[in-house]
Amino acid sequence: MRNLKLGNFFWARKSQITIFLVLGVALIVGVGLFFLFNDSFETLSSDADPITVFVSGCLEATTQEGIEYLGKTGGYFVPYERSTVEGIAFYYDGTMVAPTREKVANELAQYIDNFLPFCIVDFSSFEDFVVSDGRPKSFVEISDEAVSVRLDYLVRATKGDTTVALRTFDSRIFSRMGVMHTTAVGITQDSAQRSGDVCVSCAYEAFSQADLFGHLYDYDNSTWLFILRDDTIEKDPYYFYFALKKNGVFNEQ
Repeated sequence: MRNLKLGNFFWARKSQITIFLVLGVALIVGVGLFFLFNDSFETLSSDADPITVFVSGCLEATTQEGIEYLGKTGGYFVPYERSTVEGIAFYYDGTMVAPTREKVANELAQYIDNFLPFCIVDFSSFEDFVVSDGRPKSFVEISDEAVSVRLDYLVRATKGDTTVALRTFDSRIFSRMGVMHTTAVGITQDSAQRSGDVCVSCAYEAFSQADLFGHLYDYDNSTWLFILRDDTIEKDPYYFYFALKKNGVFNEQ
């Protein structure tokens, strides 16, 4: 009976040793493969840096272009159905129809998503890589002094036998687009309370309080055109346009 117990003991010990040896070999192989593939991944990641820089640069340039474009339309990518013949949105046409800041942000996101590919051009300048990409989807937030963009854009870059995936890109443009939109909405609300009348002194006071330059133009028999200008952040002046339907009254105060 004792010999049987000793036999079972030694058999169990041999089984444990065998398991530990297998686990040890698996661990060594796993560590080796980790460092092998990690080294190649880090090498490709370093090589892929120009692609990251390239996409980030395109995102910044496209965002800047979009900010300028939306400034000339009153905050719309596709011209608003209630607009002048030049595509400047009415903020008042008998009722308040000014877009919210969130609406303007969504319009800018549409601009970026549609025009970013024209900057990327299928990554044709990267001959050392095989690059595939998905459809860009941007998310925009407009604050008083800046426009922030997060871009969800899957890019796969292959060099040799190794592939790295890039996914998220960010950009922040210093622009007072938010302040200008808020000022435009404030002037529009004042006009709406006056049934479409324009208080000139009130408008120019609003320009001054926001540290903006502004002009009011008699666009045609039924339209007032406002042009706001900011010189505080942009290298070049930034302009924001919007229009109001006339009620036939133009008040100095």
